[in-house]
Amino acid sequence: TDTGVEMTVLDIQRNVQPNNLAAANGMEFVAVSVQLRSVQPAGGPKKFSVNDFQLQNGQGVLYSPDPQADNGRRLQDMQLPENVITEGDLLFHIPLGDAPLFLVWQGTGSQQTYTIALQ
Repeated sequence: TDTGVEMTVLDIQRNVQPNNLAAANGMEFVAVSVQLRSVQPAGGPKKFSVNDFQLQNGQGVLYSPDPQADNGRRLQDMQLPENVITEGDLLFHIPLGDAPLFLVWQGTGSQQTYTIALQ
């Protein structure tokens, strides 16, 4: 509520092949599809960044979204106008088969961190 943005995880796909990169040996790309929606007036557009997200494994290791991987649906940094919804994928390059996985989100300008268990 402090950022005026609602985030929903739509899907997770393992062993995704980006259009422009190959996974390193023993690694895989994981795509987490999210939807972001402006939910309350906050005096203009709400900022968000792909750097607001991390993928955490069961041992607490955090992975940032790969800045180069693109599957044609990659989420982009943007300002979200009021009453607008956007969707896209966050692509993470992680060890093959790493589990369990959790999406960690701290919205731009927020003090609150949210952790979502992924299937």
